[in-house]
Amino acid sequence: MADGRELRARMDAESFRALLLINGGGAVALLTLPPTVLRDHKGLTTAVLVAAGFLHLGLVFALVHNRMLRKCSLEYEIAEGFSPSGADACTTPLIRRVSRGEPCACCWGIFWSWVSLACFILAGLAVAAGAVLNMRGGAA
Repeated sequence: MADGRELRARMDAESFRALLLINGGGAVALLTLPPTVLRDHKGLTTAVLVAAGFLHLGLVFALVHNRMLRKCSLEYEIAEGFSPSGADACTTPLIRRVSRGEPCACCWGIFWSWVSLACFILAGLAVAAGAVLNMRGGAA
């Protein structure tokens, strides 16, 4: 049976892969749009570029999330157990409210994973809004 450290490491790796998959997959999907479609529909082109920007940010935030969870794992390794004692307390009010006794690095890692997911959602909304506006405005 795996100990707490191994389980956390696996969960961290899987959540990082998931964030990379959704943001990276979305970016690749947008890159596959035929240039003729983008050339003929300026509003949709703008929406796709905005969405690509959100997906790029989502990938960056996924990397920050991964780094913060590595720091979190180190906090647990220092404590040699499931619950670190004497971990750095969060001083940021938003993070402190949701920390529930975990080290600050863990809470920041969770925060950045949600920000990365929000970027993916915003990218989808940008493309959807661009498509709807493009359909209302015609082909140009």
